[in-house]
Amino acid sequence: MTPQALTCAHCGAPLTFRAPFCAYCRTIINWDRDLLITRGAPFFELDFSHDKLPGWEDAPRSHDGAKLAIEKDDWEYYGSFTPKVRNACIVVRGVALDRHGYIGVKARVSGEGDAHSGYKLRAYPHLRSWRLVREVGYKQNNEIQDMVAWEYSAAVAPVNELNEVELRLADSVLQVSINGQHITTVYDAGFLFGGLSWLVGSIDSHATVMLKSAAAYRAI
Repeated sequence: MTPQALTCAHCGAPLTFRAPFCAYCRTIINWDRDLLITRGAPFFELDFSHDKLPGWEDAPRSHDGAKLAIEKDDWEYYGSFTPKVRNACIVVRGVALDRHGYIGVKARVSGEGDAHSGYKLRAYPHLRSWRLVREVGYKQNNEIQDMVAWEYSAAVAPVNELNEVELRLADSVLQVSINGQHITTVYDAGFLFGGLSWLVGSIDSHATVMLKSAAAYRAI
């Protein structure tokens, strides 16, 4: 059984998630086994100390990365990368420079006209917590469904320390990794294809975030 395609380990046939047995070879499936998505070949690897930040190309840059000022309360900024994929590991590294800032990624983002949808993973350094949501919206009206809501984790580094936020997706398997530590696995088939993005935001006031790098890899 592999996470990318959910295939039978005995015969290689495709599986439906939580099916009691393989429909082809009738092997009993043990869904209690851990599925682990790992990084494969890169789609891209960017260092924002010299590479432009998609969606915010004129952001001030230094050897530390791109420095982003979030000016509005409870506001979020993001920028899209080139590939649109089904299975990927999207990772962003950055530092929240005050208590209000947060860092995250978006995956399987799609849109048509004023409508949009996708998954969002955010890490909140001041709160040492993270949140994974599904979002569907039209213009400025967003419907957000928590998949994991405001979960504390010691893996989240505090304000002024580096955080690496990563969402790994393969078929209906989604895995959260923060600072190299696997946090949790959830299953969802709501969005199966789309773009990848970085995101930063503020909880309730002006915030400053330093984005250092971003990368995306094939999921294996």
